[in-house]
Amino acid sequence: SAYEITVLLDFRRFLFISFRLKVNVFPKKANNKVYYKSSKKKVAAVNKKGKIKAMKKGVAHITITSKVNKKIKAKVKVTVKGVHTVKTSANTPAPPDTAGTPIPNQSPATDTPNETERPTEMPESTPAVINLCENSDFEQGTTGWSTNYDLNGLQSYTEEDGNMCGLITGRWNTASGLTKTLTGDFKQGQIISYSYRIKRTQSYKYYDTNYFVMSATYNSDTDNPVKDTDIKPDNIMLYGESDEWTTAQGKYIVTADTKSINISIYEALWGSETYDFYIDDIVFTTEELIVNIPRNRAVYQRNENNTANVTVDIKYKQGYNVYAKLWKGEQSVSDWTMLAEQNDSYTGSINNVSAGGWYKLEIKAINKADDNNVVTTYVDKVGVGEVFITGGQSNSCNFGFDIQLENSRSGGHTAAKQDTVSSYDTKYDIWKYSYDPQPNYSGGGGNGGSPWPTFGDMLTEKLGVPIGLVSTGFGGRTINQLLTENYQPIKDAIDALKPYGIRAFLIHQGCNDVDNVKANGNGPYQEDFKALIEKSRKDAGFELPWFIADIGYNMSDAQRGLCNNEDNIFLGAVTADMWDNNRAPDNLHMSTAGLIEHGKRWAQAILYQFFSN
Repeated sequence: SAYEITVLLDFRRFLFISFRLKVNVFPKKANNKVYYKSSKKKVAAVNKKGKIKAMKKGVAHITITSKVNKKIKAKVKVTVKGVHTVKTSANTPAPPDTAGTPIPNQSPATDTPNETERPTEMPESTPAVINLCENSDFEQGTTGWSTNYDLNGLQSYTEEDGNMCGLITGRWNTASGLTKTLTGDFKQGQIISYSYRIKRTQSYKYYDTNYFVMSATYNSDTDNPVKDTDIKPDNIMLYGESDEWTTAQGKYIVTADTKSINISIYEALWGSETYDFYIDDIVFTTEELIVNIPRNRAVYQRNENNTANVTVDIKYKQGYNVYAKLWKGEQSVSDWTMLAEQNDSYTGSINNVSAGGWYKLEIKAINKADDNNVVTTYVDKVGVGEVFITGGQSNSCNFGFDIQLENSRSGGHTAAKQDTVSSYDTKYDIWKYSYDPQPNYSGGGGNGGSPWPTFGDMLTEKLGVPIGLVSTGFGGRTINQLLTENYQPIKDAIDALKPYGIRAFLIHQGCNDVDNVKANGNGPYQEDFKALIEKSRKDAGFELPWFIADIGYNMSDAQRGLCNNEDNIFLGAVTADMWDNNRAPDNLHMSTAGLIEHGKRWAQAILYQFFSN
């Protein structure tokens, strides 16, 4: 029989209105059947699976007792600080950071002065969330759930310990899985947090392309309205293990108003075989208080004083006083700043925030008529550092590869090693961990690798601050096309970054102008280039610095001739000598090795020009 019971608690990433206890019985060969009992069911109720549900404010104790030896038990203290009907995201402590050094030629940060109040004491509030789906633990059988391939593909299953879960069987293909439609008045910018437990029914050979996926789409819409806020937060690799439950959790962002969202959970597989799996404790939550600016992982451009004004824009109903504050771990970084109310939005800025990150942004909304009605939400990662727009032709965006196949290419994708490198998706207004392909909506941005994750890594390692990147490149464009018919992606990037600021524009371009320069000399090319720079500066509202790559061929004189430090136009990466193993099989684009070297050269150009002291 059992002689010890331990309880494992993990609240690190999500805070829900309900939570399931994880119980270990020792020794492992002992009977693991237990039962749960709450000392105060009206405060915290617990079901036979160990799932605790907050009922009202107070303190309760949950006792876990072995069914075969009632002397063996464990006890957990549960404190419920409040149960609200509003939704909010979770509070995740931010990691420590280091600040970089101030530099000249800084783009101006957005400064939106606002009334600032420093309350001596803030009302206590607890992040509260609401589950968007019923029967998440399959206690009611399969009610509310289905599959996307066969009505008989989902069954209710009871394990030996009495735990009820879902069983997915008879899958037709790799995308066959569990489905459900979430309904509600979803708004653009709203965060959906999710968590579920998964287990295979059998062991089999593991491939690195096998993982469980949670996807979310609009009803009857081919465009995905819900995008990951981080790199594959939902993908769970099980390495062939079948007897252990594994938890997946992540966050998605709604990118347009909608009344319903289809979600599905399945295993992406290598090859044609499909396997059955168990699933349980599926939780979807959302929030009512929406943070439009900053998004999670956003980077603000620091100024010559090594600080930035952190613009904040909140969407919430009228009748509240809304405050914002920044934290680094448990240490306060700023005072409480009151945001100005404008209809159903609240705006302002936290000024003079030192370079560094990640910081955590806390938002409190206090009802003007009832100080006890307090809503809280958080943005887990906010940084102050360096922000760049990249553009030009194919070697400025996602065209790197290693192997040329008959109808496709493979290899070439790179990813940042540092968590503090973010790429900005301007279409969906999302900052993401930087990995290839970079978000790019020029219409010709490619689907391969880029130099920018390596560039970001080298800068953040040298400077100790977060790096933000926006890709605008378009393969095969002349400088005149970037000035005219393909300028819109550049303008979109400039406009999207106005709340955050920009350090410089980095351009790698010229291959499609080789014949033009041969025939007409440097003059027409340089005039179009100067016009492009001036156009971008007019849209930016300041003298945006530009860095121009020297790509070689016969373009070096034309490109170097444009560089003039007094005009804030500088020499960027020199790739004229990058051949052999640096090039892909087409001898035009970059291999993985070339992408890494290319990124390092761009970083060296920035470090030399702005940080040589």
